[in-house]
Amino acid sequence: MRWLLDNGIEVDELKQNTQFGSQMFQNGSYVVWMSQARRGLADTALSIGVDVSSRISILYAPPAAWSHGYLWGANVVTIPRDAAFSPLTNRVTTPGHLPGGVEPGIADRYALKIDSPTAVRTLNALVDGGTPVQLALASFTTPAGETLPAGSAIFAGDPATKVLLDSTGKDSGLRFKRVEASELPALDAVDRAPRIAVLTAAVNQDVWTLRNLGFVAHPISTATLNAAPDDPLVNYDVVYNTAAYPSAALPTARARLTAFFAGGGGYLGAGANGANFLTTGSQVTGLTAATRGGNGRSGIIYWDNEGGVSSPVVGAYPSRILRSSIRRRGSRHCPRP
Repeated sequence: MRWLLDNGIEVDELKQNTQFGSQMFQNGSYVVWMSQARRGLADTALSIGVDVSSRISILYAPPAAWSHGYLWGANVVTIPRDAAFSPLTNRVTTPGHLPGGVEPGIADRYALKIDSPTAVRTLNALVDGGTPVQLALASFTTPAGETLPAGSAIFAGDPATKVLLDSTGKDSGLRFKRVEASELPALDAVDRAPRIAVLTAAVNQDVWTLRNLGFVAHPISTATLNAAPDDPLVNYDVVYNTAAYPSAALPTARARLTAFFAGGGGYLGAGANGANFLTTGSQVTGLTAATRGGNGRSGIIYWDNEGGVSSPVVGAYPSRILRSSIRRRGSRHCPRP
């Protein structure tokens, strides 16, 4: 909802419960009418579209479309163009505030599922503020019968922490779930929010995105990594990279990266270069980056979560997520509960 408004898309809100076929949309559900000037952008953001990958091999500026509804799990319903649908609505200018806070009742601990940008930002803010946090290393079940994935953040259940989490949850729209200590799996303490060294020469969109999520992220070029008198990677936890491994003309940069990984430093890589970086740097063997449709710049791209709820990294996410695509669009209006 926030994204739609920030991009100039008009959004209405249902004034009362509205029936359409067998579906009931609750009062307050959002409606995006496809009769507005930016209907194409709205449709791109909300619908899944049609795969036209076979008609376009390379896209100049990917992705051509990004379905925010499918990416973040919003419930999007498409109303056909010729359907009888004329509910009473109000124009809105700001998103409704989601209910949040701690789950009612006495709790041994509280758990937060890390499944959205807001959850990541909130976790980083709590860690930076000195709140003790642990991560669950396996999935577990809450007293309410909900299965929370590995990677969920676990907090103490004492009164002071409860007050802090309740206030934080109400501000952010996040719900902290009650957890019984006897039902928890093995836990790993979080020392601090990861500090990320981004292998780039300036503040680019990678650095901006990481900072927007609450991480400490600084650009460090491979030239700087090679020429700096002191190792720039000291005090960083993770290297983020989208480029090729430093050439043989930068031997100090290579040596410092090798030492960083040997000392337990983490790595995040994007694209074919991000994967091939590890092979060239002798960190892995047998890894070949697979591309499709013009170096992965067009077509439907899926990310398969093979770890499931047992993965501390991706346990909170669906088994398959659509990442980007080139899609043919049509005009329609889409209520968004």
